Amino acid sequence: MMTRRSCFWLGCFNLLWPIAISTSGFAGDETSAKLANLFSTNQIEVQPFEVTGSEEMERIAATLQKSIRENFLWYREYVVQNENAKPLPYHSNFGISEAEYKAFLTEIKKGITLAPIGKPFAMRIVKNGDLITFEEFEKTQDSNDPEPAKLAIGIRKLLTLTTINVKTTDASVLRVELGGSKWSEGEGKLLGKFKGFGWKVEDDRLVYFEDLPENTVAANIEISMLYSDKWKKMCGNYRVRTGDREGIKVNLNVDFWFSVK
Repeated sequence: MMTRRSCFWLGCFNLLWPIAISTSGFAGDETSAKLANLFSTNQIEVQPFEVTGSEEMERIAATLQKSIRENFLWYREYVVQNENAKPLPYHSNFGISEAEYKAFLTEIKKGITLAPIGKPFAMRIVKNGDLITFEEFEKTQDSNDPEPAKLAIGIRKLLTLTTINVKTTDASVLRVELGGSKWSEGEGKLLGKFKGFGWKVEDDRLVYFEDLPENTVAANIEISMLYSDKWKKMCGNYRVRTGDREGIKVNLNVDFWFSVK
């Protein structure tokens, strides 16, 4: 449900160069007002996008992600040991040379862009009291290219399975409760200066999924809705990873920007 480029590039952003976020100190009512204002319109236009770079850098990104997945327990400890380092210092466990790592970090800073994938589509924002949900506004004619079409279908599905309470700021997706959020501001290499909301839930049992009880599904889910000063766009991101005792069932990372239609 995602393009190869988005998978490798955005995965490496999150793994190697964590976004710096500073949560502002707004009171509850003010935070709720900002969240309600974010979805004050009745309809949005959604455009899937990918992060693009050179083919060589995509190869390096793919190798990085593969190596980190294969050494994930080590990686988690390495992040803790270098919690104040952005980006993470080079390590041979990355599976690439130090020169390749430096070249990759340079391209992250200077050589990337956001490119639309397929056609934009409309979503209606449905308001029921304090609750906000999303529904497809009209039947969308997806791209004839199967990969962009699958990406658009995946984003529509995730949005329609998302509920946000603008009063409590609680959110849920795929029937998983993500808890509340706060208005946040920060700066990252991909978005530049940004502001908006994010929700996240993690279940450490996904690392040892073979120990999960029978018929139990664990999930790591992260959602962000952030305005990027760099791209002058409202950017959305869903990162979803679920599994049961037999292994990972869903592993996707989808990205889109949206605007009032």
